[in-house]
Amino acid sequence: MEFTSASANKYLRRLQDEKGFILGIEAECSTYVLGDKEVADPPAYSYEETRAKVAEIDRTTMVVRHAVHQFNMATVLSQCGLTIGEVLIALA
Repeated sequence: MEFTSASANKYLRRLQDEKGFILGIEAECSTYVLGDKEVADPPAYSYEETRAKVAEIDRTTMVVRHAVHQFNMATVLSQCGLTIGEVLIALA
C-alpha cells in the first residue's frame, strides 16, 4: 500500500476507531448477568478472536507509524535543507 501523509493519518484514525469499537463490544459482551430461573443465552463473544483482532490492529498501526516516521526522517525539504521530522520539531 502507498499512502500520503494525510491518508496514513486517516488510516491510523480508522484503525483506532475500529479498535475502540471492538473493545466496546468486548466490554459489553465479555460478561453477562443471569437471573434466577433464566435460561443461559450468552452473547456471541470469543476472547481469542477479539484478542487476535486487537493484536492485528496494533501490529498494523505500528507498521504504518514506523513507515510515516521513516519517511519524515529521510525526506529532506529542498527549500530549507531540513528533514520533515526536523521541520515538525521546529514548528512545535
